[in-house]
Amino acid sequence: MIPAGGLLNAPNYAYGCVCNFQNDTSLALVHDPEAEAWARTALPSITRPVRRLGLNFAAPGDRRDEDGTLWLACTRGLEGPIRTRIDGQPLSVFRWHSSRTSGEGIRWVAASGIDGVRKLSIDLSPTEGPPIPYSVALVLIEPQSVAPGERVFDVALQGTTVAKGVDVVAQAGGVRRSVLRTFHGIPVRRQLEIAFTSTAGSKFAYAALCGVEVRREAGGPQP
Repeated sequence: MIPAGGLLNAPNYAYGCVCNFQNDTSLALVHDPEAEAWARTALPSITRPVRRLGLNFAAPGDRRDEDGTLWLACTRGLEGPIRTRIDGQPLSVFRWHSSRTSGEGIRWVAASGIDGVRKLSIDLSPTEGPPIPYSVALVLIEPQSVAPGERVFDVALQGTTVAKGVDVVAQAGGVRRSVLRTFHGIPVRRQLEIAFTSTAGSKFAYAALCGVEVRREAGGPQP
């Protein structure tokens, strides 16, 4: 195999071969930064508060973004380095290739998720301690054929409403277009709680959630 000119070439060297099963083919591979690349990460349970982490719901595997955040695949819950619990009625998963999504945030995070999420809890510390401030980023999308006004909800973090009347379709300009909402200074002693409450008249219940990224902010106790 010959790397040259941005290609990985595998020329056909089988000319004149008398094998019964010839494969007389030359091949050239081209790098595609949009190609899906997933892995599985085996990590021990956390022993100190999380500094930075991403949860990628219904993703086929784990992946690290260009900024260094490790996004762990999470379906209906995660028992591993951290513990998560997801409540909703009903819950359903969705997944597409990242080329079929657009909008804010990372496309491959927005390419999968869980529909019907009412509440999500994430253990960010192994034990309860003094409150630690975090930034919390939510990647939201509309996976169904929904018109503006048919799925509208409020968002609460740690029991406090931080966003009212979120209408992903109206804000993003269509379905399968992601919206990124980031909230700062969220105090977490041990567990981060995220809740979605549908507003009156919504046709579809709760939220369709693709990902959550948490980052520890300056201030508060240090490990």
